[in-house]
Amino acid sequence: MSNVMLRLRMERQINPNAAILDTSGSARGSRQSSLTGSRRSSIGSQRSADDRRPGSEGGLSAHSAALSGSRASSAGRTAMQSQMSKSQISRRSRDCNSKTSGATGKSKEVQARTRRVQKQGQFSAYEASSYEPIIRSSWEVLTERSDKGKMGLMLYQRLFDNNPALHVMFTHSVTEMGVKFSEILGQVVSAVEDPTAMRDKLRALAPMHLRKGVRPEHSVLMGAALMHTIESILQADYTSEIKAAWEWLWSWLSQILAQSLEDARNEATVLTYAWDIALDNFEETELGNLLYDTLFELAPNLKTIFKKPRQILGGKFAEMMATLVSFHGDASRLEEQITWIGFRHIKYGAKAQHAKVMGDVLVETMARAVGEDWTMDMAMAWAELWNSTVEKMIMVIDDATAHGFTMLSIWDQVRVRSSEAKFGSTLRKLLLSGTEWVSSLSYGIIQTNTPNAKEKLASAHMPAVDPLDPHGQMARMQAVTSFKILFEKEGEQDEEAGTTTESEAIGRYFWQVLSELLDLLWEPEKQNERLIVMTTRLFHWGIRTSHLETIGDALAHAMRKILQAEWTQKMKQAWMWWWKITSTGMAKTLNVCEDQHAATIRYTWELAKTLKTPEELGELWFKELARIAPHVLHLFIRPKKIQAAQFMAVVDMLVTFVEDPDLFFEGFKTLTIRHIKYGVKAEYAKAFGKSILIGIEKTLGDKYDEHARQVWTMLWMRASSCVARALNVGTNPVIVSLVQGDTEKLCEAMNCASRGERFDWLTRVDVNGEVLSPLFWSIRDGNFSIAKFIINDLLTIRADREAYYYGMSKLFETHPDVVEILCRECPSLLESCLFDGLMWHSRDVEAGFVRVNYYIVEMYGVPEKEPNVWRTPLAILVKAGRNEVFNHPVGAKLLQVKWDRFGKRCFLGVQGFYAIMLILFMVGNIEYHDDCRFKGLRYFLGAVALIAGGMQAFIAVRQRRCGWTDSAKIKMSPFRVNLPNWLRSPWNMLRFIACWLLVIACFMEQCRHWGDEQEYHGPKEYNRVEYVSMSINAFVGVLLWSQELQILVLSTRLAALTYNIGYMFEDVGRNLVVVTGFVFAFATALTALQSEHFETFGGSVTVLVRVTLGIDPPSMIKLDSLALFFLFLFVICVTIGMLNILIAQLWSSFGHVAANKKVYAMQHRADICIHMESILPFKTRKRLFDEMHFDLPVPFSQGDAGPPGGIQMMEPASVRNGRFYMPDRILRFTGEASPQDPWPALSKDVLLQEQGGLITSEVVESDAG
Repeated sequence: MSNVMLRLRMERQINPNAAILDTSGSARGSRQSSLTGSRRSSIGSQRSADDRRPGSEGGLSAHSAALSGSRASSAGRTAMQSQMSKSQISRRSRDCNSKTSGATGKSKEVQARTRRVQKQGQFSAYEASSYEPIIRSSWEVLTERSDKGKMGLMLYQRLFDNNPALHVMFTHSVTEMGVKFSEILGQVVSAVEDPTAMRDKLRALAPMHLRKGVRPEHSVLMGAALMHTIESILQADYTSEIKAAWEWLWSWLSQILAQSLEDARNEATVLTYAWDIALDNFEETELGNLLYDTLFELAPNLKTIFKKPRQILGGKFAEMMATLVSFHGDASRLEEQITWIGFRHIKYGAKAQHAKVMGDVLVETMARAVGEDWTMDMAMAWAELWNSTVEKMIMVIDDATAHGFTMLSIWDQVRVRSSEAKFGSTLRKLLLSGTEWVSSLSYGIIQTNTPNAKEKLASAHMPAVDPLDPHGQMARMQAVTSFKILFEKEGEQDEEAGTTTESEAIGRYFWQVLSELLDLLWEPEKQNERLIVMTTRLFHWGIRTSHLETIGDALAHAMRKILQAEWTQKMKQAWMWWWKITSTGMAKTLNVCEDQHAATIRYTWELAKTLKTPEELGELWFKELARIAPHVLHLFIRPKKIQAAQFMAVVDMLVTFVEDPDLFFEGFKTLTIRHIKYGVKAEYAKAFGKSILIGIEKTLGDKYDEHARQVWTMLWMRASSCVARALNVGTNPVIVSLVQGDTEKLCEAMNCASRGERFDWLTRVDVNGEVLSPLFWSIRDGNFSIAKFIINDLLTIRADREAYYYGMSKLFETHPDVVEILCRECPSLLESCLFDGLMWHSRDVEAGFVRVNYYIVEMYGVPEKEPNVWRTPLAILVKAGRNEVFNHPVGAKLLQVKWDRFGKRCFLGVQGFYAIMLILFMVGNIEYHDDCRFKGLRYFLGAVALIAGGMQAFIAVRQRRCGWTDSAKIKMSPFRVNLPNWLRSPWNMLRFIACWLLVIACFMEQCRHWGDEQEYHGPKEYNRVEYVSMSINAFVGVLLWSQELQILVLSTRLAALTYNIGYMFEDVGRNLVVVTGFVFAFATALTALQSEHFETFGGSVTVLVRVTLGIDPPSMIKLDSLALFFLFLFVICVTIGMLNILIAQLWSSFGHVAANKKVYAMQHRADICIHMESILPFKTRKRLFDEMHFDLPVPFSQGDAGPPGGIQMMEPASVRNGRFYMPDRILRFTGEASPQDPWPALSKDVLLQEQGGLITSEVVESDAG
């Protein structure tokens, strides 16, 4: 931190007259006060006895009072505060006695800082000067007699022999740790007279030691092992002076270690505390905005660097800081996160000098965000966090800038000059063909690309852990053997079959691996996830950590061989840099696999599930979470049983992370999306993970040994990075507005979007590789106001001086099923939003007419995009029964276009064909059915009917093969039948049945000669065949005349009548079912009485039907009184009751249809258009579509060409009196015109006008200027 900033911090502490932020409440006060209490209670529960933080001295109120008069404000901050409205900052309530307790709080804070200084060990320069020569000379002797590896090995062996419980704290090999310890010890010896250097070195290691669980008392054990190692190497040269010198050095180092561990613990708590207060006072996006306001205030020249909208940058900042705070105290993971942040910022064009400026801005921003609770400890902690972060980030940025682009260039050249097969051949030779692990690798790759590969590989996966072999040594040996056997057998089969060679397999796989990883070079989080999946797969194919160096050398040599003379030293360094990063990541995963973490985790988790029920595990986890982080409990609103099941599912998914990462990440997408919708943030991941680990530990008890603890901790460490990265997408402003259901926030987010990207923001958000639709997200969440905003915004026509922007094509391109979704889930948006947005009216009248543009290209249906006619928007509207849409001009115009262009002509052609068939049928089969002179006519008619029936059968079969089918419910039954769409039409079904019955009737008809009829004067007698033929003719006559009724669709009134007839048949059918029940019931009763005319059940039914219909009912005079009673009751129930109910239903149906006869007629026409279009050849459909010229711009006026995708009609000027008239709804903006610039922000009132469809271009011009 610069001297100016430090001086500014000090002024704030000593100036009692400093101005403070406004303490009044805000609109978010109630929400933040509850969060404040829960956050701080969780913070307080984690404090240690020596914690210096304000809450340990009597609560937050006392601390606020202690600092209320101690914080100064610079002129810049005062200006910033004056711009903050009370609705932006929510302050916490203060104790009424805060002023009187200020001095006491200040005194205690000073005492806490004094105690901290006094705890630091005192360095004696005299002792250092005395011991320094002895330490240096003895160190030289030590390094001469033993190399670093041997010295470190002796030390750790002694340590573990005397303290075996410490072994679990170390995850690397003893040799590797020994070399590392010897190197650090050598650095300490070289700086033995510089206490600051030694303190900085151990201070840098403190977070890692803290994470490993190192405690100050462990330094005594380590010191004893060190003394023994020195004595063992020096032997006779080990004197009392050397012993005293090294004991002094280790004593001093132990003091520094203890202090650095305490500092690391305190610093982590101070950072977390300050961050929580900042989040209480501000939302994440507001905090990010505050940072950039501060940045542009203090360094206005940096504005040109930040090209993205401030909302996006603010969210990214909040995401980055939450990540740094979350991982602070964990050196390795923090370094990993910093590396990833550095890589990402290379894409943004960040430079090293920018990072230093951001440090001062960050501290100033946090001071403004925390308010009067800001302390010097917080300033120092945040400055130190940023400085350490910047130091590492600058190194990352410098290295990545120097080598990253070179590495990408290398691989681009390799891909141009080589192929997978050639690359694989070179690589296979370099990997020493014939070694067992290379063969396993080859066969593993080959098998993965063959059928049933996963099942075969699964059979060779690591076996379950044996309780007697918890570290999996025996299991690992068995697995390697099983892999060998598997690959040898499969390899022999592949050689015999002549399938993919080893070289081709290796080349193809590593080619794909390098391509994928290098494509994700500047997206390190995604690259890390892919690397985990790939490395786990390589482990199952026989690759181990010891093979990585060989693979790296082989890959480098293969690329060098391909590039030949163009391979330079710079390329070599770039490769070494990239492979070091990649192999380090691979080694982490391979170490986990080699140490059998998967088996241990699976074994302990299954054991936990046997010890407790899911409900008990869920309750235990929830209690731990409530204790650790009560501020997240507002997320849990479901019943305990459901939460327990969700907890079990989460842990089961975590277990798959080490067993099958590919499966984990596949399921993780859905889980992430769900948790983002719940409002889960990345900062909550740490508390969730900690509660899970504690819950498992408490469940297993003594069985949760150090090995299991280390394995589960390692699992969460690796998985939590992926979890945090996945949840961080929730900082996207569009996602935030969707989660919160806030239309105003979505409007603010859109005001930040550039003109060229606005439609992309509204139509798709990327959640960890899963592309989601904001429109469908809002609809399924029931946020119809947001859905309305999205549709209206997409279909608003905007114009600048260069181009028109209209999102109709983007909407249908990304949501091809938008009409279906709206019909099913929110039909109110069809007319009010979608259809209104597909229409434009001119303000001017030209010769009594008004220009109207209908943008119906997507509603019409593009044949290339959707060859299935039954999936076009018009078909979906008809199927959904949304006949009211034909009252809208867009729906009416769409139908008119199709009806006039092909629907009417095709329909009349079909009707004419069947009319001719009907005439021939009436002549040959009805009027002269038994005249042999018309036998030829009947045969001709049968042939025509056969052709017509065959054509319909062909259409039905083709539609079934294409999948153009749908299930139709059988009327008045629970059954459904899957039919081709052509036969789902009652009219087409009538024609289909009539054709095949007519074929039968025409070819089985027996004729009589004309002379025979003249000689025969008695009644005609027909044989069975003739009677069947006449019966079929009777049915055919009814069917053919009935289908001709469809011609009435040409008239609006008559079309409504045919629609009403259909309703009538349904009503009659339902009533007949009830009437039939009554007839059978009373027929049974009357038959039992054996009265006259009711001797049999069949006769009774016949009599009752005649009575019901009034068809020559028999005399009932001779019936007894009981029979007359039943007959009278039957007449009341059926004749009077049911028939009058039927009449009432028919009248109601007719009244409804008559009131909406126009829309029913149009719906009937639309249905005909769809059926006619379905039988047109694809080429004809495409020709009809091309003739519409939808690709040409549709003008708004003479010379003003607008967006394409529509047609223009000249409508009578009377349309201006209609409710759908919106004059010139184009939003025109003046000023600079660039696709990279956002549109001028509209005010809230103007936005409401736009949503209501009332806005005009003049309003926007005057408002947006």
